[in-house]
Amino acid sequence: MGSFEKKALVRSLNRAEKPVLLGLVENKHSNLTHRDVWNLWGGNNVGWVHCLAIDKSGGLILMSVMRDVDAIIKVFSISKAEIWLCLHCCLVYDNFESLICLIYASTDILQRRKCWDQLRALKNQVSIPLLMVGNFNEVLAAHERKIPASSSTGMHHFELLVQDL
Repeated sequence: MGSFEKKALVRSLNRAEKPVLLGLVENKHSNLTHRDVWNLWGGNNVGWVHCLAIDKSGGLILMSVMRDVDAIIKVFSISKAEIWLCLHCCLVYDNFESLICLIYASTDILQRRKCWDQLRALKNQVSIPLLMVGNFNEVLAAHERKIPASSSTGMHHFELLVQDL
């Protein structure tokens, strides 16, 4: 998370919006403690799971309210890999079961392809809807980038992933 301003922004967002789940992508933590998460969340009423950053790149944190979470979602299990976290959960009010996945894909095209293969394998293992959010470090079209230079190969592989999922 780095700067005090970013941490304050997360705390402010949490206080204002009171989310049940909050995912942070590319937080760059190579070490994470309960105190760090409590400071981000603004209290100790938080459950969390994380994937640590590698060489100050990446890192995922998925946090949830402890006391209210069962009233809104029922978490069955949590899966994680180096680059993603998934909650197998159910919305309580309508019994809608799904996987919610938080993803950080590498900037390296070969590592991203490995990530895509993992996500395809995950999709093939389940028969419930998937919600995938995060930083895929790729775009579907060149105009989506701030810097026009982009890899058409990378965009093509990302398009294939989106179609497969």
